[in-house]
Amino acid sequence: MKKLYLIFYLLLIATGISRGQTPVPTSNYTTQLFSTPSTATVVNLQVNESNVSWYTTATGGTALPTSTLLTDNTTYYGQQTLNGVASARLALSVKFISPNTQTFCSTATVSNLAATPSAGAAAQWYNVATGGSPLAANTPLNSGTYYVTLPDITTPTISTFIPSVGLPWMMERLTDGTVLVRNTAQKLERYSNTGTLLNIFYTANDRVKGIKQLANGSVLIGLEGGTIIKTNADGSNPTTFATGISVPNDFAELGNGDILVTSETAGKVVKLNANGSIIAPNLVTGLSGPVGIKQSSSGKIWIAEWSGSKITQCDADGSNKITLISNIANPLDILELPNGKIVVSTTNGYVYQYNADGSNQVALASGLGYLGGLVALTPNELLVSSLNQNKVYKLTLSTRYNRVPVQVNVSNITVTTSQTNVSCNGANNGSAIVTPNGGTLPYTYNWAPNGGTAATATGLSPGTYTVTITDANSCSTTKSVTITEPSPLDIIPTGATICSNNSAILTASGADEYYWYNQVTDPTPTYVGNSFTTPALNSNTTYYVQGGKATQPRNLPTVFTGGNNHRGNMMDITAVTNLTITSFDVSPMGNTTVAVYYKTGSYVGYESNTSAWTLLGSAPVIFTGSPVTINVGNLEIPAGATYGLYITSTNSSVSLNYTNGLTPTIYADANIQLATGIGLDYPFTNGNQIYNDRIWNGRVNYKIIDCYSPRKPVNVNVSAITLTTSQKNVSCNGESNGSATVTPTGGIGSYTYSWTPSGGTAATANGLTAGSYTVTVTDTKGCSATATVIITEPAIVAAPAMVSPQNYCGSTRIQQLQTPTNSSMVWYETPTGGTPLLEFTVLQTKKYYAAQIINGCENIVRTPVDVVIDVVTPPSVNGSTTVFTEGNFTGFNTDVVYDGIDYTSVTKDFDGVLGYLIADTAKLNGSQPTRYLPQNRTILSQNIIGLTYKLQPYNQNNSMQLTSSTTNGSLVLATPSINIKDIHLLGAGGSGNTTFNATVHFTDSTSETFSNTTLNDWFHSANPEIEGVGRIWSNKIENFTTNPRLYKASLSLSKSNYNKTVADISFTHISGGILNIMAVSLEHVEEISLCTTAATLADASVTGANLKWYDSVNSTTQLPNTTLATDQNIYYVSQTINGCESLKRAVLIHLKNTPAPTAADQAYCIAENKTVADLVVTGTNVKWYANATITTPLN
Repeated sequence: MKKLYLIFYLLLIATGISRGQTPVPTSNYTTQLFSTPSTATVVNLQVNESNVSWYTTATGGTALPTSTLLTDNTTYYGQQTLNGVASARLALSVKFISPNTQTFCSTATVSNLAATPSAGAAAQWYNVATGGSPLAANTPLNSGTYYVTLPDITTPTISTFIPSVGLPWMMERLTDGTVLVRNTAQKLERYSNTGTLLNIFYTANDRVKGIKQLANGSVLIGLEGGTIIKTNADGSNPTTFATGISVPNDFAELGNGDILVTSETAGKVVKLNANGSIIAPNLVTGLSGPVGIKQSSSGKIWIAEWSGSKITQCDADGSNKITLISNIANPLDILELPNGKIVVSTTNGYVYQYNADGSNQVALASGLGYLGGLVALTPNELLVSSLNQNKVYKLTLSTRYNRVPVQVNVSNITVTTSQTNVSCNGANNGSAIVTPNGGTLPYTYNWAPNGGTAATATGLSPGTYTVTITDANSCSTTKSVTITEPSPLDIIPTGATICSNNSAILTASGADEYYWYNQVTDPTPTYVGNSFTTPALNSNTTYYVQGGKATQPRNLPTVFTGGNNHRGNMMDITAVTNLTITSFDVSPMGNTTVAVYYKTGSYVGYESNTSAWTLLGSAPVIFTGSPVTINVGNLEIPAGATYGLYITSTNSSVSLNYTNGLTPTIYADANIQLATGIGLDYPFTNGNQIYNDRIWNGRVNYKIIDCYSPRKPVNVNVSAITLTTSQKNVSCNGESNGSATVTPTGGIGSYTYSWTPSGGTAATANGLTAGSYTVTVTDTKGCSATATVIITEPAIVAAPAMVSPQNYCGSTRIQQLQTPTNSSMVWYETPTGGTPLLEFTVLQTKKYYAAQIINGCENIVRTPVDVVIDVVTPPSVNGSTTVFTEGNFTGFNTDVVYDGIDYTSVTKDFDGVLGYLIADTAKLNGSQPTRYLPQNRTILSQNIIGLTYKLQPYNQNNSMQLTSSTTNGSLVLATPSINIKDIHLLGAGGSGNTTFNATVHFTDSTSETFSNTTLNDWFHSANPEIEGVGRIWSNKIENFTTNPRLYKASLSLSKSNYNKTVADISFTHISGGILNIMAVSLEHVEEISLCTTAATLADASVTGANLKWYDSVNSTTQLPNTTLATDQNIYYVSQTINGCESLKRAVLIHLKNTPAPTAADQAYCIAENKTVADLVVTGTNVKWYANATITTPLN
């Protein structure tokens, strides 16, 4: 028997079967969830294998009966047995997470679902058993099945699996759950699934590289030298499987049993068959340090190229090689997770995860040292070896949970509503009704903010009302109803405008009835009706009107049961409140016309009195067998009044239905009362039979005023025009500049005006002469008033008494004329008309006309004054008397003088900003200037005595204008001129001082240049030649007395050029404002030569009377005639005749020192009769004198 046991034991060893070789059961979930109350047993624990026994301990103990109920927060251990060999145990935790049935009201959301998740976790709810996305917390719940689970834990946790093992490299998990790990290069050890060393699996005589368990259970061990060893599953019976493959690092078994081997040093993959024979020595080549190799679930081959830093993918036959993952530093091993993800270990301490296509790199672990082999201990646990840390680490990838079904029941209450809105603005007769469905009876109601606790809320004002409806399960819902109201009744009153002491007719619209009040608070209306006529009014008055409107049709029926008929019925109607009968429902017995009559007061006593009744109206009726509505007009009955009615058929053969033989009956509601009366044929005359106690069968349709508007003011505007006047009297006798203005108040609307005997049709009458003027003012209503204004004028201003004639020397301005003391004078060139001469006007010998101004008034008849200007000709030098010449130049290029009625009279402005000089003939917007350029265009210098300028005509180009830097222009003398000392330019800068260069050209082709000459801006600068000449600027006339101004710029020629002839002057703008040259005057000089250095001014050859010598043109200090002349000096000389001094002439003195002739002593005989002409002498134009001192030469 012992021998049999030994043989059996040896047989077990030989076949490789042991307890450790049965795989551990697997599950898709690490913790399994259940709902409560739970009847689940251990049978309900979900594993992928059958024949699993369950324990409450990891080892040992007794298997639980299959009927064992699961308990919350308990770990169970599953073990399977194959061929009598039990596996290691799988740990599964149980968690009770939620009640299996939950009931909610309709407002519940996923957040209301009950669950008891593990600490630190939150339950996730789904509406599908698998797939889908977690439901948001605010997802509304519906009745049905929901699924609850906990979120999977996906962040890996790292722990030490084997704390100490020498130089671990490749590893392999065997089918029994144990793990093979290399220790100290040549030894292969076997560890349990908890990291406990079980035994030494194999000891080699070479460094161990690759390890692989084949499908048949045998194990391949690659040695660095190129040999591959094959053992049984327990490490026994080692044999040589293959040789000649250098450094076989890893293996991959194909489905047909072939084996792929990486050869690290050869850089290739070798293919072996199941017997170890090489069938493809170069299946994949060109690899850089291949180590790990795996076949994926899709059949693709993955190769980790350590020195190539990439993962290569190819087909199982080596074709279609591509780089699956690039730029991964030193990958060593590779494996595929159950979810298809790729995990790679690297020698730089990282473990990476990728999608199946190599994308989306995620670092699962780092800092683990020089990593080697990578194996899956369980679907959720990875082992990775660290070569330099001599450890094996375990990476727990995730915790996965199942989904638990939960039945949800939702009580969903639906509500429908109806409402009656408020009938009148501000009323509280609205109502709301709710009808619930879907809940569990009975319901309770609660209205807010008010409305009670019933399904119907009444007496509601406008607003929103919310009702809370609760069913028997305490589920509730809310519904809101908004009660509206019509807009306030808004009437449109129409006021009136009347003249004083008239009545007004006031009306209104927008309502059914109108109530008129004298005051807004009066309790009783003055009048009721649409149109209200006021008494006669003399001032503005306000009345108040209120509108009333019927909002709902109403009716009062009698009966429709009687079968008797009669042609007519009389009855009484009494109004409890103000009401209007709008129509009647009648029951004729055939086709006819129905007429309705009425009278105030009861019909009793007036049954046959036709004149007491008024026809309300009639209408044809077609017999239908049913009541017919007739509209015969509205009948208004005031509150408390009784009206009699007679309703009759006008067709003698057709009657109206009534009830016979009954006691008189009262039909009434809260607003109206009908008392039945009699039957009476049509027409009602004394001969007709009266039938008592007849009840008319019909219906009275009426309306009542139940909505009222606020009282609105209605204005009566009474036109009582009051006039106030003001006036401006004529300023000067005989003028027509008076005006009168009337200001009306109290009228209606706008006014019209009519002045007589003249003055026009405006509120202000202008252009009036002295006199009386009456104005009639009429308003829009046609009401009018009149007023009278008297315009006065001052006395006539007398003509001034003037001295005439008046004599003056030359160069005199008009302001120097002799005038009466303390008088304000105005001078003209004509006896009537014309414009005043300004103070800078240069006088001529002619007749002028004087007027005086007193209190702003100028006398009408001007006083003539003869002016005589005694112009003394300057002394003659070298036959010339010319001092100044107003140069006759051409080349002016711009018209800057406004002399017309619009801007067509100019070509360009003076300053670049719409500024122009102005002439006395100008008009702008109907106005004329009071300051302007001289009418005679002559300007007398204020800086050089006697210097005058002549402006160009104002209606042509009158400025030589240069606008910007480097622009040029020239002025050309019409007749070239000689003996010029100074050239005086008249002009100014526009928009600033202007600087320019000027060059004087002579006829001999020489020239003289003057650089950086300046003309000041035409406003405010000092030393003007003329000022206050008026201008237009920015489209208005400016009459300043000191601006604008024109200035002098002088070009003083060199003495060497005095005797040259000036031809033209060229100009270049250098900087600053716009250059405007308006005129040019030439100052002349004459040269005189004196033959001795001792000559005096008296020796100068000047022809004139009473000569006076000066050292400058403006000097008033006379030089003595004995003044010694200075060579090359300029002196100024004038003559005086009849007390008038002429202009000063410029004289350039030249002193000449002539050498004495030379001669020798000569002797002659008297008989020779020699004369002084015979004397021999050296010299020119020699003159002989009798002695050295006499001045008379010898003949």
